Amino acid sequence: MAEERGAEMDFSDIGEVLGSTTDLLDKTGDFLRCVREVKAQWQELRTGKSHPGGAQPGWGSGFPASASYQSAGPSLAVEVRQVAAANGDPWVPETTAGFGGIDLTGIWCPPMNAFDRCAIRQSGAYLNVAAMIGGMMIFAGEGLFDPHARALAFAGRYANGAPAEVRGQLLPNGMINGVLAVQNPWGVPMTNPLFLQRMQ
Repeated sequence: MAEERGAEMDFSDIGEVLGSTTDLLDKTGDFLRCVREVKAQWQELRTGKSHPGGAQPGWGSGFPASASYQSAGPSLAVEVRQVAAANGDPWVPETTAGFGGIDLTGIWCPPMNAFDRCAIRQSGAYLNVAAMIGGMMIFAGEGLFDPHARALAFAGRYANGAPAEVRGQLLPNGMINGVLAVQNPWGVPMTNPLFLQRMQ
């Protein structure tokens, strides 16, 4: 049973969710609830409108929201908006900004393989990704980043429409190491290792 989360949230909430074995694709679960809450807080910071119920955003843990917002980075893929809508909130930040001294926005690919590219966009603790092989979209998702644990996760869809999730770790050398899990037609997850480095 999913634990209820209040309107305010901090990085300890995100860290707990990323560190748990929760099903990232469960629309009523903690992970996608946290994604929606982070997006709502980011939207509030950008628009200046108060959070529903008058609650103040709870970024917490000594990481103030970045004051400079940019539109830099890879363009936002249509598939990311479709996944966001399927995950319960179609709004996706147009601007990017790092958080906790880390900015993952950019093009990432496996070492020595520039044909497989992941366009990651970071807006505070919120992330979205569009992964392509030879220019063909294979995965789109949205997720979270915890700068304390340097952990990240995405929930989304594979090219064939199958639910897919990614769990990863930002390594000290700046590379991302993780696993992509895709449900096969029988509902059993198939996993593929991921190892990414920033290209631009």
